[in-house]
Amino acid sequence: MPSDAVALGHALIDEYLSLRAATRAHHIENDQDEAYAIVRDLYNRLSVAQPRTVRRSVAGERETVAGLLDQVAFLSGHGTEVSRESSLWGHWRVAARDGDLDRCPWDVGDVLLFSATNELVSFVPQSDAAYAEDGRQAYLMTRRQIYLPDDDATAAYRLRGDELVLRFGEDAGLRLVRAAPPATQ
Repeated sequence: MPSDAVALGHALIDEYLSLRAATRAHHIENDQDEAYAIVRDLYNRLSVAQPRTVRRSVAGERETVAGLLDQVAFLSGHGTEVSRESSLWGHWRVAARDGDLDRCPWDVGDVLLFSATNELVSFVPQSDAAYAEDGRQAYLMTRRQIYLPDDDATAAYRLRGDELVLRFGEDAGLRLVRAAPPATQ
């Protein structure tokens, strides 16, 4: 088995050559699937790097590659493969809006359902404590972003326990809290 320094050097050279190949596939050959496969395989190799001291040493590199994997997966249509199970799935009530959200269709009190089948269903409150379905649309996600193709909108998201924050650019966002499925009419 090579020394830790040699193993770390090998991992970093592998990272460089893999990212170079993925960049070529993405930018020059316009082969998004190949770029995705290269970055995915690199991420997997960095995740199991041996010995453990090398795996700890490449933790920052692995996080960088994870971000690239999110982007390449998103561009190649493999976003759901990266995020197989998500704590995003379920019902969320809009608790607050901030910033310039002129085009945002949701108001405080609305409930959103992010389904495992990549469908976003919105419910609006009615006068009798029931909710009515307001719309359905597809969504794509990575570990950090949600893309709504119908609205051509991308939101960065952050999950903290039962709180979900969606940021649409620098100045606009929604804060949602986990909710029970709404009673519908």
